[in-house]
Amino acid sequence: MNMRRRFLIMPVTLLVSLSLPASEPSTQEWDYIVWINEVLKGPERHLENYHFIPQSNILSRVKEPNQHFLAYIQTVEPQAHPAEVPTQQEMGRIKEAISLLPLLHKRIINDRVIEICFIENLGSSGWTDWVIDDHGDLYCVVAFDQQTLSMDLSQWLESRENTCFDGVSEETKIRIEAGTEYSGFYGILLHEMTHVIDVVLNITPFVELSLYALALKQGKVIKDSSPFIDNVWEGPYTPTASYNFALRDSVTFYRPVGNRKLMVQDAAIVFDQLAATPFASLFACQSWAEDLAELVLFYHLTQKLDQPYTISVKKGTDVIYSYRPMGNPMVAERFPLLDMFYDSEN
Repeated sequence: MNMRRRFLIMPVTLLVSLSLPASEPSTQEWDYIVWINEVLKGPERHLENYHFIPQSNILSRVKEPNQHFLAYIQTVEPQAHPAEVPTQQEMGRIKEAISLLPLLHKRIINDRVIEICFIENLGSSGWTDWVIDDHGDLYCVVAFDQQTLSMDLSQWLESRENTCFDGVSEETKIRIEAGTEYSGFYGILLHEMTHVIDVVLNITPFVELSLYALALKQGKVIKDSSPFIDNVWEGPYTPTASYNFALRDSVTFYRPVGNRKLMVQDAAIVFDQLAATPFASLFACQSWAEDLAELVLFYHLTQKLDQPYTISVKKGTDVIYSYRPMGNPMVAERFPLLDMFYDSEN
């Protein structure tokens, strides 16, 4: 990784900061060894503290959150607590969602996902974090908001999108049309498991800063670029100047970061600016890791499952702006980069 790239400090969820340096570090001032050693003191980071049976049925890994992982989440989201155990009907939805994933996702889940859990007041729809074994291999634990099991895909996407704006009401809001055939859980599962693949296969140079520091501690060479980020991203959270549109710095989902929050009155302007980029969604413009997860999500939904995907800004019964991201030539130009997710299916 070329140290000229800009670093912002966020975890895999890319929503909150967890025991990280207070400002963007430079090679001179940031002692990454000291910092990552502190991170590794957390019991939630070590595979030995989880009950993981390799090659076990994936559904058997749907369980109450590991106590160490939950305690870690609660340092950021104090109100977070385990959701009720999924009902038999909900387990059926979980099984179906897993069965519909691309083959690469299924293989990586089987090998590297040690736990899937549901947490209330998670602060987001999903949370993926890394765990390491004694050999330095990476695994992941993934938490979900249980409400996604009771939403269809359009409802989940629409609810997520509207958290990006202040002033949302029944009168003025963002509508997402992505069909009702699939559940909201399927959407967030596909998104989060793409993060898992990125952690394991290193599609982007690194998913988040702690993994960058860990790789340096392990003496690994961090690639300076990859086909997925080239000409799109200057750093993990900074697009190239061409795509760093005027209102992008105010894009934040679920909860505001500082005083940043977009106003719903500006939504049409924001999506019009998004339409001049190769990002598949507004969520994607936050980081190169989210860019990958969102492109895979919407590519799979539209190109493999033949579902719609339209973003609309509505005022009353009037649609004042409408955009179909996957019909954007700049987005479609990136589709061949996703062949790796499907090559094993041919």
